[in-house]
Amino acid sequence: MSNSCEQISEKAIYEHFVTAANEALKMLKPLTVQGRQANNTLDILFHRNDPVDIYEDHSNPVVQTQRQPHIIATTAHSARRCGRGEN
Repeated sequence: MSNSCEQISEKAIYEHFVTAANEALKMLKPLTVQGRQANNTLDILFHRNDPVDIYEDHSNPVVQTQRQPHIIATTAHSARRCGRGEN
């Protein structure tokens, strides 16, 4: 993770976090809590998002926010669909 602090490009900064977060999720899959195992059928993963502006309206009166999410949590199924252009 310390390598991410030394990176110049924004893409490289997030690469190490995404890799570490996905490895942590893999390690948590076999974990059981109080005799129950988590639902692993979703196959959740972290992914570096293409940072585009996202606008959202909130509350009353309406307040618009703008953000550029760099890392998202998604399902492997959704990531594959987007990769094939099936939005």
